[in-house]
Amino acid sequence: MQSLQRLSCWYGTWTKSRKRQEDTDMASIREHVETVFAALPFAERHLTREAREVLAEGGQAADASAVAAKRIDNRPRVRV
Repeated sequence: MQSLQRLSCWYGTWTKSRKRQEDTDMASIREHVETVFAALPFAERHLTREAREVLAEGGQAADASAVAAKRIDNRPRVRV
């Protein structure tokens, strides 16, 4: 019975520390993403006008291809 209690206690401690580690990992990933997106406007400010135009064209082309790839009907897709 004691060994079962010890195992239960160890498992509870292990899962808590694992959860804490996962939370820390997610927080660091979230912080990294937020930092990158916060830095984008500053990086884009120093681009040449030509580079900004190329970036704008790329965004418009991506939007057009996404609209073209949209399915017309709502039937479910068949998986093979």
